[in-house]
Amino acid sequence: MMNTKITMRIAKASLVALALSFAGVPNAIADWSGGIEGGTVVSGDGENATRLRLKVSNETRPLSHYVYADWLRSGTDNSFEAGYKPKYWFGEAFYVFGEASARRDKPRLVDRELFGLTGVGIEFLKNESQSLYAELGAGYRTTEFENGIEEDDTTGIARAGFQQILGDLVSLELEANTNVSDKLSRSVAEAGIAVRIPGGALKYSVRSQRNKIGDAEAVTDSDSFISFNYGF
Repeated sequence: MMNTKITMRIAKASLVALALSFAGVPNAIADWSGGIEGGTVVSGDGENATRLRLKVSNETRPLSHYVYADWLRSGTDNSFEAGYKPKYWFGEAFYVFGEASARRDKPRLVDRELFGLTGVGIEFLKNESQSLYAELGAGYRTTEFENGIEEDDTTGIARAGFQQILGDLVSLELEANTNVSDKLSRSVAEAGIAVRIPGGALKYSVRSQRNKIGDAEAVTDSDSFISFNYGF
């Protein structure tokens, strides 16, 4: 119960920070940008799924914001995830962040998952053509499955990302994260390339994922994502 309250407090604090960012409407709205990405996911076993992603961000400092929503349809099953991540910057490179997310994953029989996270980050590099960051954090997750079973766990996370823009037309992206708790260990690595075209960008990415639950043997799978991205 105490851990659940902590999760809800993190979520409420994140929503308050988001609301504060709109205090200067309409000027605040002008500081936001985002994109819509849609395409086809091809899993390692050849099955196809449809994915739609929405991302909006506000890079104003010292308080910046990132909001996302993700919808995935595989066969007749739908999965949803939405989250919010504020950052508070101390100077040019260091920041603290919070993160709150909610997820429903029908293919994995997850009826509801709530996740709250806090941590620290550093931006090693940021300019018009390159970016590099790393983050460490700890949080709490509560999961309710379709069979009525509920699980709670405390987790630690480490992640990093790199982007390189070549000739203002091609973007190379690398991201990796590791999530460790008493019940689950998960590592994800994703590499992508995007090419600008009139009206947006075409992107191809490959993701590899390794999951280990308790004492069971680790399971590794992969998928690829072909998409069109429209920015606004």
